[in-house]
Amino acid sequence: MGAGLHMHKNGGKLNVHMDYSIHPKLSLQRKLNILVYMTPEWDEKWGGVLGLYDNQSQEKPGELVEAVVPVFNRAVVYDVTMNSWHGLPMPINCPDGVSRNSLAIYYLQSPDKTAQPSRKKALFAPSPWQKDDKSVLELIKRRSEVGSASSAYLS
Repeated sequence: MGAGLHMHKNGGKLNVHMDYSIHPKLSLQRKLNILVYMTPEWDEKWGGVLGLYDNQSQEKPGELVEAVVPVFNRAVVYDVTMNSWHGLPMPINCPDGVSRNSLAIYYLQSPDKTAQPSRKKALFAPSPWQKDDKSVLELIKRRSEVGSASSAYLS
């Protein structure tokens, strides 16, 4: 569910979010995310940084704590059980024919006391310019609930 090769071309972005804590089909707890950046010669001026945000709230991300540049072969490992807000909220500005590539690997385990069973889907936050857009807020709500998430995608 969501692991594998992630590719973002020019203009690509991913709103700040928290990942699911319990796999919706396997009922296993998602414990760790491992990201390995795979674009040789990525230029920092193109953007594409992974933002890691303050984790004090389950409702919305806090302040940006760390911005990780997607340098080739850099690995990022983080615990997803601690309100781990993260994302790529600013559109990438890379040349045509170049993409920000990463390999995402998730470690799942039997649920422990840190599991949040109510979150079986990712919870996204609106970008600052989306916070008053009712259609975006409705999409975020539908996307975050197991029963309505499939209606958030084109068929």
